[in-house]
Amino acid sequence: ILLLVTTVVCCVMLSPGLEQHLKKVPFCEKTVVSEGFDCDNVVGYLAVYRICFVVTLFFAAMALIMLGVKSSNDWRAGIQNGFWGLKYLLIIGGCVGAFFIPRG
Repeated sequence: ILLLVTTVVCCVMLSPGLEQHLKKVPFCEKTVVSEGFDCDNVVGYLAVYRICFVVTLFFAAMALIMLGVKSSNDWRAGIQNGFWGLKYLLIIGGCVGAFFIPRG
């Protein structure tokens, strides 16, 4: 489900009309008085790359944690099968943090 949700979010980020809808959001408006948030950075292929980067790091870390686990009695199996709230928070926090990576 976690991978499905992030894939759907990536598809939404690539949708053609999203940028025009975001320009109507108050914090995305750029005026002469205030600079506002650049919403061009949260849509398009670059946004998809950032989200996929975080998801790849998450699943690579989970794979490394699970190396050598032979049964569900191992303490690491509990990490794989539980802690869903923490996992979602890590993915969401990582995605938000990925947008602060400088472009270029």
